[in-house]
Amino acid sequence: MTEYKRDLGLKESVAIVISRIIGSGIFRTPAPIMALVGCTSLFGLVWIIGGIITIFGAVIYAELTAMLPKSGGPYVFLKEAYGPYIAFIRGWAMFFVSETASIVAVALVFTEYLNAIWEITMGTQFNLPVTFAISLITIWGLTGINLFGVNISGKFQVIFSTIKVGAVGAIIGMTLTSFSTGNVHNFVNPLWPESFGWETVLAVGAALRYSFFAFSGWEGATYMAEEVKDPQRTLPLSLFFGIGGVTLLYIGTNLGYLYQLNVQEIIENKWVATAAMKVVLGATGGVLISVAVAIN
Repeated sequence: MTEYKRDLGLKESVAIVISRIIGSGIFRTPAPIMALVGCTSLFGLVWIIGGIITIFGAVIYAELTAMLPKSGGPYVFLKEAYGPYIAFIRGWAMFFVSETASIVAVALVFTEYLNAIWEITMGTQFNLPVTFAISLITIWGLTGINLFGVNISGKFQVIFSTIKVGAVGAIIGMTLTSFSTGNVHNFVNPLWPESFGWETVLAVGAALRYSFFAFSGWEGATYMAEEVKDPQRTLPLSLFFGIGGVTLLYIGTNLGYLYQLNVQEIIENKWVATAAMKVVLGATGGVLISVAVAIN
């Protein structure tokens, strides 16, 4: 049986959690969420519910990981609870559907923000073949980094996580402190939906899909439990620190978006981070934040 090297400490494990969560979601999902709910109160509610449910999931995973500190994450848990057949199905579903789709989505959003840079600087957009080619090369490149081993890939996770947190921190800091361009009325206009009913509940439920996508990936550190030092202690702490920190960053980021853009502007801008920073710093701000988001 293969013996894994326990090279990953708390810092690397937290970095993996943060790196897997902060990605395309916070930069791509605000527009469809706002389009579904149409008001600031429900917009905030969707993000809060998403964060709370994610924390509940992390509590469960932390307990399971402490009991079963083995690599494989949900595959290990399902195998122990329901046997190899259910775990086998889950493993292949992760391979062919959930993990693969997530990787593709992140690569496409990376290309979208490169496209935003290209449009701002050159005045044109990528065509479909170029979009697919860049996305594919991105996936191959990141896969290549992981082929060098867990120690090197763990260090890259720390670097990328630092850039991610820096980019989100820059958005929060600049958008919330640019008083000359911000508008506090955006937070309450409109504050409530035009009517309350089942359609409101359904809208919130549909919007939660995007919130969950933005928070997805937090369980990633449990996939490598046998490569983590003292996993019974390290993995629960990494989940709590990682998810808690990201939740605070997401709340701050969305407040920044709302301060600089009204509800309709958020709905109309799929590159919402670029749009918000263009308001604050002009085209230069749009390019700089698009570069940072693309790295995310």
